Amino acid sequence: MRVKLNYLPQWFLQRQNVAQLYNQQLAGIPDLLLLVTDPSATHVYHLYVFRTTQGASLQQHLTEQGMSTLIYYTIPPQQQTYAHLAILLGTYPLAEELAPTCLSLPMWPGMTQERILAVATAIRSFLGDRG
Repeated sequence: MRVKLNYLPQWFLQRQNVAQLYNQQLAGIPDLLLLVTDPSATHVYHLYVFRTTQGASLQQHLTEQGMSTLIYYTIPPQQQTYAHLAILLGTYPLAEELAPTCLSLPMWPGMTQERILAVATAIRSFLGDRG
């Protein structure tokens, strides 16, 4: 397992390059809010997440195109893991508002430019921006 630690800097750079291309390709699409990284910070992009009010339908569209996506924490805080806490809806209104708007795109070290462009094109076609 430790042998993989030697690859982390290379994988982080590859993930950053994937994110940079996603950022370029997805900029300016209506109903898409890209997350911004503080210029003084370094992001390793374990996930590439953005916000849209059409998260579930966009996810379905991408799935139909053979592109896996995830919506994390779809019903906070009513996840099964926290059922024993009996947290009521409305307890965390901001989390409840944001959760269904966040969608995570395919992201891995070594992801090809062709694949990134295919994902971006599918998103643009669905959200109506063919630019």
